[in-house]
Amino acid sequence: MEGKEAIINKILSDAVAVCENMKQNAFLLKEKTVNNANIQAKEYTSKQRALLKEDAEGIIVKRNTLANLESRKELLKTKQELVSEVFGKAVCKLEQMPEKQYLDLLEKLINVYGEKGDAIIIADRAPVTAEEVETLPSAKSLGLKVKGKGDFRGGIILQNEKFDKKLSFDALVNNFKENYETEIADKLFGLDR
Repeated sequence: MEGKEAIINKILSDAVAVCENMKQNAFLLKEKTVNNANIQAKEYTSKQRALLKEDAEGIIVKRNTLANLESRKELLKTKQELVSEVFGKAVCKLEQMPEKQYLDLLEKLINVYGEKGDAIIIADRAPVTAEEVETLPSAKSLGLKVKGKGDFRGGIILQNEKFDKKLSFDALVNNFKENYETEIADKLFGLDR
């Protein structure tokens, strides 16, 4: 029986050695798998951080761009408001002209824009009378008469059968504004627009 026992012991000893070997290999495989998982996790984390950093930088650039655009838009709006205010004050100054200057201006307007057959409409708040306007040399030479008064801010309107020539202070200043607004803004604010 000694032979049998020796065979059994040999089988058991080989089985224990195989188990130890398998255990050792399993431990090494586990260690290798954990190390690989750690490396992959670090690589993934690093890539994700880089992507997040890139995304964050992109968001910052976009937000800065939008903020700059909004700032420039607000600055332009403020500049436009200031220019409009300047032109609004110009209309007010024209409305406050002394009677003599007012008549001189009307004389020039009629002289440049008046035609035979026109009728003159003066502003309700004009500091002059219809008779004073009709006695202006240009109105007399063209035979123009004052037809009435209108609700506008100074100046005149010349009417004929074809069309009206609006020469109110608002119309004159707006025409001037359209033609010279850019130059005036450049003088007021410099060329940084």
